[in-house]
Parts: sequence; structure tokens; C-alpha cells
Amino acid sequence: YSSTNIQVEGVDEADIVKNDGKYIYVVSGSKVIILEAFPAEQMEILSEINVTGVSDLFINGDKLIAFSNDYSQDSTATASIYDISDRSSPELEHDISVDGYYVTSRMIGDYVYLVANKYTGYDGPVLPMIAVDGVSEKIAATDIAYFPNHDSSYTFTNILAININDGDYDSKTYLAGASNTIYVSENNIYLTYTKMVSYNTYFEEIVNEVFVPLVPSNIGDEILEIMTSKENRPDYERYQEVSEIVQDYSNSLRGSEKESFDMRLSEKTEEFADDFQKRTEKTVMHKIEVDGLDISYITNGEVPGHLLNQYSMDEHEGNFRVATTTGNSWGSRSSSLNHLYVLNEDLEIVGSIDDMAKGERIYSTRFMGDRAYMVTFRQVDPLFVMDLSNPEDPKVLGQLKVTGFSSYLHPYYENHVIGIGKEASEEGRVQGLKIALFDVTDVANPIEKAKYEVKEEWSDSNALYDPKAFLFNKEKELLVLPVTYSEPMEQVGDGVSRYWNYNYWQGAFV
Repeated sequence: YSSTNIQVEGVDEADIVKNDGKYIYVVSGSKVIILEAFPAEQMEILSEINVTGVSDLFINGDKLIAFSNDYSQDSTATASIYDISDRSSPELEHDISVDGYYVTSRMIGDYVYLVANKYTGYDGPVLPMIAVDGVSEKIAATDIAYFPNHDSSYTFTNILAININDGDYDSKTYLAGASNTIYVSENNIYLTYTKMVSYNTYFEEIVNEVFVPLVPSNIGDEILEIMTSKENRPDYERYQEVSEIVQDYSNSLRGSEKESFDMRLSEKTEEFADDFQKRTEKTVMHKIEVDGLDISYITNGEVPGHLLNQYSMDEHEGNFRVATTTGNSWGSRSSSLNHLYVLNEDLEIVGSIDDMAKGERIYSTRFMGDRAYMVTFRQVDPLFVMDLSNPEDPKVLGQLKVTGFSSYLHPYYENHVIGIGKEASEEGRVQGLKIALFDVTDVANPIEKAKYEVKEEWSDSNALYDPKAFLFNKEKELLVLPVTYSEPMEQVGDGVSRYWNYNYWQGAFV
């Protein structure tokens, strides 16, 4: 039988299906269903638990922990602990709720950690509540930690630690940006969110750093006068007027002089946009230590760019590694750049690999000890192999370019990595579901050793978006994926209204 595909050994992740070898526990609608599944010939439903808004669950021996959201009034995230020593008659032992919507959870040993976000509201913050077995208590303002940083979307992030054996708990609340991409190791929770500066800052800096230095001083003075004018006009109108002045100056030039100015303007604008994105699109990280019921805030840091998902982060030997993308904003003609940062235990950047795969974005990342693997995509799929053994000097060892992309990377063994993604044409047109096996024995020259493509039309798999849908057992040499596709059955109609009828198939590929 299979356990949940998790990111960090020893840190379980909640799922809609759990299996302990004899019983299967399934979230279905507003119920948790317990089935006796072995022996298979005698499979039967033993019991059903009604849990309104249930999302996922944990199993720990004779304990079942179900997580749910209640949107009937303000959103409330709840952890419900059941005694399932008698699988045919589960008994609710504890209900612990906190204001906010359920973001994620982890289980380390006999302790469960729930993360929930509650928006503060525009008309003044309403302090969050905690309810234990029906008894509610408001979290005191003096118990809420906050940070001396401006944010455009203030959110209460609640971390709830629960001992599943006795229902004892503790909680901490932080006022910060909304944390939706979260990484958890055996010792730390990393809350992350993206912050960006306003359009006004971009406008002011590009005028002062690009436009004014390139044009003659009299035109520069005219631009600065527009910028400093006390006339009450929207910034976009000022920017449009400044852009027209620069364009008029360009049009007044002739021949090589115009060509030279336009080239310098284009280069400086692109350089500025790339640099500005690194300075203004930031991922903020808060490091919070957990040990049983103890929750201790440690520090915070930030890196340029935004994260793809939790697999963009990793903790290893005291360092924190992060893969990000900057771009697709502020008018950069190169569109995007990709980066990898290594931070120390104080979340200070100590090493980096910058500006990879210009014009592409990260589709998947996997950290494996001193190695990192990253897939980017626009037309072809570069797989980057990176050496992180020296945190202060990480290096790209090699890269492979093949058609398509991998949305999820999974270790096969030391020098082989499985990629789950989509095939694509040479021009980058996305096609069917693709499984690839990458051989990185020669790190300078990784190869695509094998691949399998589901050629039926519109083939897809949840495993591309949810790693918990991926099942791999190296010992049994089995890889299992949920797969969907459509296949044409017959043509119907006639003339211009003639079309194909399709059969929609869903199931498992083994």
C-alpha cells in the first residue's frame, strides 16, 4: 500500500486519501469515509463521518485528524480529532478552530500544525478568535506579532500546534502579508508572500535613471519640470507626456544618430526593467521554529522574485535554498529571469545563481541534498543541474534542452530524476502528457534517457499540479499516475456543422 507523496522526510502532509494497509480513509463531499480494504474481496464501508467543508486529513495510529473550512459566516479553519480505535464507530474527541481560511497543515510525530489566514478588513481589523470544543476566546491584540514593514494586504496568519493524543494546543498569530506558499521542515515553518512596489516608484526611477541621462540637458530639464510640477495630475498622464517628449526627440534625429539613440534607449530600458524587478518583486520569508507545542519566531528575510510552489524551497544543513522568477511586469522586453538563492540560518543571502533562462519561467524545481534541478520553459525545456555543496558559491553544472516541460520532478535514485509534464513542438506548442527519465550521471551533459508520451488528445494528469497524485515505488518498480484524455468516437452532423463526438476517459496509467 502507498503513503502520501511528501516533500520532507518525517513531515507528513494532509491529503484527501490515506491508507494504513488495512483501511482506506477518503474525503468525499462533506464526509470522511472509512473502508476496510483488505482482503480486497471483502472490501466494505465501515463508517462515514459528516464534516462540513472538509478538505483533507491525517491518520496517526488510532487517531484521524480532519481539516475543514466553515464559510457560513466569517471563515473558520477547524482541526477535528477522532478516536478511530473502533473503525466502525469513530468518536469525536476534540474540535479546535481558529478564524481564517485553512491554508495548509503538517504532522510531525504526534503534533499537527495548522496554518490559517484571516484578512484584516478595510474598516479596521477584527481580532481573530480561537474556539476549543465549543468555547471561544478572542486573541488579544498584545499577543499578535507584527513587523515594521508596509504591506498592501495585511493578514492575520495563525499557526496552531496540537498534540493529537490529549488535544492540548498552543497558537501564535502574526500580522503580515498573506502566506499561501509554505515550506515546513522537521524544525521550522517558513511563511512566505510576495510584495511589489507601486507603479509610481517605477515611473520615477525610469525617468531619472534612463530618460533624463540620455536626452540633451534642455529636454531633461523639461522632463524634470513635468515630474516636479505641483499640478494635480495622475502619474500615468505625466508618464505618457514624458514618453512623448522622448519619442519626439528620437524622431528629430536622423540616420546613424537616431539609430544609436534608439538602441541605447532600448538597452537601458531593458537593463533598468530587469534590475528593477529584482529590487521590487520580492519574496518575503518568515522563519518560525516549532518543537511540539512550542512555536518561536526566529527571523525574516527576502529574495528577489516570486515562488512557483513549496518545491521552490528547501532547508538543508542549516541553509535555506529558494528558486524564484522575476519578470513579466514593468515592461521588460526580456519578460523574465530565473534565480536560485542560498540563505544562512539568519535568512541572509550568502550565495546565488542569477539570471538563468532569460525570457522563460520556472516550471518545476527539486532540491536533492547538495544538488538542485530546475526546469524552465518557453519553447523548449531546459533542465538545469546545479551544485549547492558550497553555499557561498553555487554553480550550474550542466543543462539539457528537450522539447516540452516537466511540472513535477521526483528523485528516482542518485543520478536519475523523473519528470512529469507535457510534450511540446519545437515552436513551444503544448501537446500531450509526458513522462521523462533524466540521467544526470554526467552532470555537465544530462540526457533524457527515456520518455513516454500519452498521445491521445488533451491528455492530462493531476500529478502535474498536485504531487500527492504521484505514486512511485522504486522497490516494486511501479509508477502510477491518474490520467485523463479524450478520444474521437464518430463524426456527426453534415456540412459546416459537422463535428466529432469525443469520449472522455479517466483512470490510472501504471
